[in-house]
Amino acid sequence: MLKWFLVLLIAAAFAAHVGIQHEVERTFMARRLSSLPDKRVMQLTSLDGRELAADYLWLTTDRRGLNTLKGAELIDGKSRAFYLFDAITELDPYFYVVYLYAATFLPGPQYLRDVAGGRIILEKAMHSFPDRWEFPFFLGSAYYDTMGDKQTAARYFEQALKTGNPPTFLVDFIAMIYRREVGEELPLSYYQRLRDECKNETLKHYLDALIQAR
Repeated sequence: MLKWFLVLLIAAAFAAHVGIQHEVERTFMARRLSSLPDKRVMQLTSLDGRELAADYLWLTTDRRGLNTLKGAELIDGKSRAFYLFDAITELDPYFYVVYLYAATFLPGPQYLRDVAGGRIILEKAMHSFPDRWEFPFFLGSAYYDTMGDKQTAARYFEQALKTGNPPTFLVDFIAMIYRREVGEELPLSYYQRLRDECKNETLKHYLDALIQAR
């Protein structure tokens, strides 16, 4: 009897924990969505139609008008654009196109210059799409162009090279940045290390050619 009582007690505690976690998540999402203009999306999330709500938010967003949010009122130090991208990618963590737009509009020097918000969104993108080179590349570009943080930028550029299918131009891009900043060519040892660490065969062959040419 005591055994079954303990089992029921543990089950009840677990159910309560799950319920609390669900309520916390719902409250957290509600706070994010409350900063957005269209409250109808709340009706969708209340039905747990998270991907549908993400689609609705994106379809009703004026992509051409996103850059008009530059200089708009901040909410907890973040732009409304950040909260839009953050809400959509929380509802659907695999919304690839939204991550691409966020990579352009949030940290870009010609748009919002919101590197902190861009980093949050792009780190989610890298978690959902670990084999895509675009997201660490965009984040590295934001650190380089917007903040002038060359060391952090170089780290993300290298991370992009170690993804599943990076384009070969990334190597040339890093070499160009190095020439601009240091005034000399990338060391041969750098190419050799990249060659040893990269996963992609096409990139390995490209690096082999560069190494042999040196």
